[in-house]
Amino acid sequence: MSPDDANKGDALPAGNPGNSPASRDIAFHMHPYTNPAVLADNGPHIIAEGS
Repeated sequence: MSPDDANKGDALPAGNPGNSPASRDIAFHMHPYTNPAVLADNGPHIIAEGS
């Protein structure tokens, strides 16, 4: 599975979540305000840094 697959919201194989921030977020976090349908369609929104 490529990191691009994780960004599409595809399910990750059990036991192999990948190492990209997107795949780790999908595998381990369901934030309280997350809309599951939007997450499945678009993948996670990752903020890498701020100013």
